Amino acid sequence: VFAEINNGQFLHSPSLTDLDYDGDLDVISGSTNGKLFAWQETDLDGNGRADLYFELDCGAPISTVAVIGDWSVNETGREIAVGLENGELCLIRETGEIIWKKNISGAAITGLAGFLGPAQNGLICVDSQSQVTYVDESSELVWQESFSQYGIVNYPAIGNLNGDDNLNIVLTTDQGYIIVLELNGSGEIFLSLNAESTCS
Repeated sequence: VFAEINNGQFLHSPSLTDLDYDGDLDVISGSTNGKLFAWQETDLDGNGRADLYFELDCGAPISTVAVIGDWSVNETGREIAVGLENGELCLIRETGEIIWKKNISGAAITGLAGFLGPAQNGLICVDSQSQVTYVDESSELVWQESFSQYGIVNYPAIGNLNGDDNLNIVLTTDQGYIIVLELNGSGEIFLSLNAESTCS
């Protein structure tokens, strides 16, 4: 057993990164008790468990995988982003302190992806009601749109699909749709596995 917690469960995959820059990967995981944990691979106290690097109470159950990147130009090092069951998005320093926390939805955040763009960095969030939100690095809401008419939206993916140096947001739904958006939220293309494809 690498590590364990009391009064909580891990419902999402862990994230791996070298938080303390010692050359070894550390394990980050959010729990249903609202706490974000980070463990080092060491066992300095000899208790047979990994050493806890930090434990942070986010105030509500964590409902996404922890996303790690250099999202904020005003911060040194990397940041950790997590979505919460109460509709909040939380940005955290790699040392375990909250930078900002913002309510962006009335529903649980169920999907989260970050990007480093040529003009600015940001986070794309999906909630349990299939609302998609773009939040910039300073916690400002850039745009928000519902795609509930296409079913339940899954985890977002971000990448440059056509080599034009512009990032795209790619979403899938439980009704067989693939949704491709420009980073500004416009120019969406809807492809359905269950019906004739349409573009708009």
